[in-house]
Amino acid sequence: MEEKRIHRAYWRGEELVVESSQGTFTLESGDGIKALKANRVSLPGNLGGGEAPMFVGDTSRRMALIQERISGPRD
Repeated sequence: MEEKRIHRAYWRGEELVVESSQGTFTLESGDGIKALKANRVSLPGNLGGGEAPMFVGDTSRRMALIQERISGPRD
């Protein structure tokens, strides 16, 4: 069975876009913040379900994504 991994995450408007080894999906802002804070995301059923860690060893990127959403868009 293939390990479930997150390759990239970024904000697009009010949604967190998550690119995983199973495919790409989006989370609403509140769910995105929760996933980033927990450093885990639940994969949708159409991508095999289950959970995957958001970031491994890259806490600065995870914290920057949280801060970006809390602070709002930058000029």
